[in-house]
Order: sequence, then C-alpha cells, then structure tokens
Amino acid sequence: MIFELPLPENYAEQGIRVQYEALSWSWGKSRAEHQIHIRKERGISKLKVSRDLIWALKHLRRPHEDRVLWIDAICINQLDNIERNHQVENMAVLYDQASNVCVWLGRDNEESKMAIEFIKNEIMQFQNFDELCERKENTNKWKALLSLMQRSWFSRRWVVQEIALSRKATIHCGADSLDWKDFAIAVELFVEVETATHRLSEVMKKDPEYYHVPGWFEYVSELGASLLVHATSMVFRDYKSDSSANADGNPQHNTPSNRRPLLTLEYLVSSLSIFDATEPRDAIYALLAIAKDTTPLAVDLNPLQPTLEGYARQALGTFTERKMYPPYEDVCKDFIEFCLKHSDPSRAPDIICRPWALAPNNTNAQNVGSTTSSMPLPSWVPQLSGAPFDMMPHAGMQAMKMGRKNADPLVGLPILQKNYDAGEGQDIDRAALRFVKRAGHYSMFVKGFILDTVAKVEVPSQGGAIPEEWLKLAGYNPSANESEVPEEFWRTLVADRGKDERNPPMYYAKACKEEANMKTKRSEDISRAVGIIERQRKGLLNARESRKRKWDEMREEQKQVVREDLREWNEMHKDEHELEKARANWMKMARALRKRNLPEDEGNKFQYQFIGECYLHGMMDGEAMEVRNNKKIVPRVFEIR
Repeated sequence: MIFELPLPENYAEQGIRVQYEALSWSWGKSRAEHQIHIRKERGISKLKVSRDLIWALKHLRRPHEDRVLWIDAICINQLDNIERNHQVENMAVLYDQASNVCVWLGRDNEESKMAIEFIKNEIMQFQNFDELCERKENTNKWKALLSLMQRSWFSRRWVVQEIALSRKATIHCGADSLDWKDFAIAVELFVEVETATHRLSEVMKKDPEYYHVPGWFEYVSELGASLLVHATSMVFRDYKSDSSANADGNPQHNTPSNRRPLLTLEYLVSSLSIFDATEPRDAIYALLAIAKDTTPLAVDLNPLQPTLEGYARQALGTFTERKMYPPYEDVCKDFIEFCLKHSDPSRAPDIICRPWALAPNNTNAQNVGSTTSSMPLPSWVPQLSGAPFDMMPHAGMQAMKMGRKNADPLVGLPILQKNYDAGEGQDIDRAALRFVKRAGHYSMFVKGFILDTVAKVEVPSQGGAIPEEWLKLAGYNPSANESEVPEEFWRTLVADRGKDERNPPMYYAKACKEEANMKTKRSEDISRAVGIIERQRKGLLNARESRKRKWDEMREEQKQVVREDLREWNEMHKDEHELEKARANWMKMARALRKRNLPEDEGNKFQYQFIGECYLHGMMDGEAMEVRNNKKIVPRVFEIR
C-alpha cells in the first residue's frame, strides 16, 4: 500500500519543509500491467504501473518506518499534457531539493553483485589498484563492472539531469546498494586506465575464456555510464550566496541550491547523443533543466543581472509553453532556430552538422501525449543514424559492445576550439534565413554560393580501410615503391587533423603509404585464408557424407582451422597497431549538398538535400571566400528540404 502525503495549501509560504527522496528509474518498454493501491484522504485509488516500478517499490520500502518518495510515474498525471509540460520546468527543483536520489538499476544477478562488491571492497582501495589492473584473476570482475555500466538505466536521457541535479544519490540493484560517488570514481578509473594504456583489455587476453575478443573494453569511454559520470561533473559550479536564506537565516523552501549551470543546451544535446528516450522530443526536453540558457535554476543566480531570470524563462518557454505536444519536426525546428540565435555567430550553422535528433516514433500515435510527425524529418535535421558510436553485436560476446560506426563531426562541439574557419568567421545572413512548412515537406532557406561541383563519387570506406579506387583516383600507384602518397590525398583522408584536433603528425603520410602498399598483399592473404577455410569446409562436408560424422565434431574441427588461420594472420600483422590507430582518423567522409530536380516552388528551380559537412583541402581557412570574391560569385538563397 502506498500513502499519499497530504500537504496544506500554501505549505511553502508557511515554511513547511518536506524531507523526501526522488526515484530515478528506467521506464523501459514494459507495459503498465500491474496495479498499486494509493491511500488518499478520500479513500483508496488504483493506478496501473510497469513491472520494473513494482520491483523498485518492493526493494526500496522499509519494513518498520515510512519512506517518502517522489516518483514521476505516480506523482505526474501522464495523461495531462499541460501538467507534464509544467513539470518539465519543475524538474530542477524536484531533484535539487530531494535529500537523496534513488537510482534503480533493476533486479540483481550474480554479475551485479560481483560488480558492486568489486567496487566497494577492491577498487576503492586505491593502494592496490595497479594490482587489480594486472591480475588475470580479476577478468570476471572487470567484465561484471562493464555489464553493470551497460544496464538500461544508463541509456536514458532523463537520468543526466536527475543525477546532475541531485545533492546525493544512491545506486540500488536489487537488495544491493552503492553510493553514487563511489560508482563514479570506479568508472573514472576504469575509463582512464583503459583509454590511456588498454591495460584491462590486455588482461582479458590472458584469460582463455576471453582472449578471442580483441579490444574487450574498446570505446568504454563512449558508454552512457562513462559519459554520464563525465558530464555530471561539469554541469554545475557551486558558488556562495545568501539568497537561499530567509530573514531568520533559515533555508527557504523551494529554493535551488547554490549552483551555477555552465553548459549550453546546444552543447548538452550535441555531446549526449548516446542517451535514448522513448519520446523523441525528450532529446531536448530532458536537458532543459540543466542547460545554462534554459534552466529554472538561473533564477536569482546573479543579483547584478536581473534579466537573467527572464532570459532563461523566455528560452525555456520556447519549448514548454505550448498546451499540446507539437509535431516532432516543429520541435526540431525550434531547437535549431534556438541554437542559430544563441550560438557564436561564426559557428551558428554547426548544429545541422552534428547528429542529435532521435528517429521519429510514429508507433505511439495512439497514445495520449505522444509525439507524432506529420512528415519525414527534413535533411537539415541531423539524425542519430550518423552518430560516431553505437551499441552493436560483436562476435564472441553475448552482450552488445560499444563500437564506432561513423566519423566524428568535423565541426566539433560548441565549447571547443574551432577546427576550421572556412567562412572567415562570418555570420549567416539572418535576413535570408527562414523556415517554411508546407504539406509534405519542411524547407529551410539559407544564403550561400556554389564553390564547385562533385565530378566523381567512389565507393565508401569500410571499417576505415582505404579502397583501391581511392588510390587510383588520387593517382597513386602502390607498386611504385619510390613514389610518395600525394599530400592532398592523405591530408584529406584525416581531414588535416590529428589527435585532439591538432595538426596531423608527418608519420600519417608514412602510415598511409604503408597501408596502401600492404593492400595488395593483404588482399592476397585474405583470399588465401578464405580459400583454405573453404577447402576445409568442403572437405568436412565430404567427410560427413562418406563417414557420417556428427555435426558437432565437424564444427569443432572447422573452428580449429579458423583458429589456426587467425593465429597465422595475427602473426603476419602483429606490427600494425599504430596503423590501426591512424586508420581511425581516415573515417572522415566528405559530404555536400545534393541537388534535387523538383517542381518549381517560389521561383526556385531546384531544391536541395543537406548531405552533411564537407572537408575541402586548401579551402578550410577562408580560401573559399577569396575564390568567391576573385571570381565575383554572386550569393543566392538555397531551399533545403
């Protein structure tokens, strides 16, 4: 039985302060098929909730004392859009004023128990940490920690603000619990050691059970848990203020703690794209409370700037003032328009180059309050299908593994130094910029000029490897050992940037040449290995027909053949580690505007699709503007759909 806590009207003005905890949990996809009873002043009411929430309530309840919890699924009327919008603005206060945020990761299992005990009893003993990273006996423990970090709660977008706003947080997994700070320290150490030295992946290779999976912890820094720990450590900065005390010096009710938000909404949405949401527009809504340009916490943060409250409220109202959920494409347009207005003028268009938009979810069209799209998202709304990383299946692993699927955006994140200055710091033409929605399509009108056209398109790169067609297009012949790789070619492959967006080191040219020279030999090696395996496979099949061997026996023999070939392959290419690191930089892909021959509209003969950003060698530092001026190219307005 759950009891509703009765509060008198105007309880805040009366100085009544309620001590409560807030629940942070993953709604998941389970239906609300279970029922809870809530005792109110006027009787008992029933509410349907999901199975996950039932388990959380069972484990969090105390047998001999009351526990006051704020739970969004119970305390917010999910069928009332106006109330839901209003609560978005209140999230900052609700989680900020909670005495503790209870993070529910789900039911426990052997791995979760092992991971929590590993953190408490071993990782937090710093004096023994080096030994933990070297002993083969700890492989199962590190694997258990990785499994805990991949729980569904860490993929929710709403958890970013719920943890960032919390004064204190506790992780609960079944009956086990762990202080959030201890978990954050363990994740930071895990990520730092693996990213810097790959020591933990090397330890996994020592275990016969895991040696067959290369880079077991590769890209662990891109996991939701890792990004969450990193992001929440830089969202706010504490500062001293007396504004939270009343005339008697006692804390006022409903007054946020003394923390200044540091990051813009554009940065948060762009950098936290790995986090998912059931409702697509929550890609933006879930971060409003902690962004410095939309948070309600901006109220009274700086008495010397009385307009700060109005500015933040006005910005927040851009997304929450509507009574009904607008179509998803309108939410995306509002966000882009917001970024264009508030960003550094020279970087304003960057927002359409970074993947951030969740795919439209039209399957919820029958649900009250769901976001539906009346049309496909326009090309100028960059979707998460172009994100650099994603969870994907991996051979030899039962669980999904973080992996790279696309290149990092060339424009970088908004708070970082600009990688390029192709437009010489010029602002977009705001008089020409406009958005027009018509039946079947959404158009963005921008002013620009045509620098050049694409003469030929070759096959895309696979896994960061350089296709032979690219070498031919660059005029490079790998068989001529004396020739050097054209500088324009290898610099284009890495977008003329090295690690941490610095100038590329000169050994990249050597690495490119070695990769190109080995391509022919590698192709022959692969063909030979495939031929051996294929011959063995056919031999096994023939043997089965003649001697009627069991399939299990043949499968093991076939695996042994593959293992032997893989060992031979690894021995042949054991010195290619540096090349693999350089190859990751070759995933930058040139993109441009694609012209579409569509019916004439508003005098425009052509409409365009936005394909994405583009690296043009020798045109990334203002040279294109010089070409425009020298050739007297007249800018014009483009319609992008």
